[in-house]
Amino acid sequence: MFFVTGALRLISAFQHRHFRAWCWMVISSAISILMGVLIMNGYPESSLWIPVGY
Repeated sequence: MFFVTGALRLISAFQHRHFRAWCWMVISSAISILMGVLIMNGYPESSLWIPVGY
């Protein structure tokens, strides 16, 4: 879910480059993709706390 959200935010950010705050969308997408990577790297253990924290 984080990968898809990050990818869609990144696509949306590049479509809205003419706005001044588009860089915040890029940062948000990078954080979402990073969270996806971190969760996938620790999958067995992270499956215990993700439903509670999300």
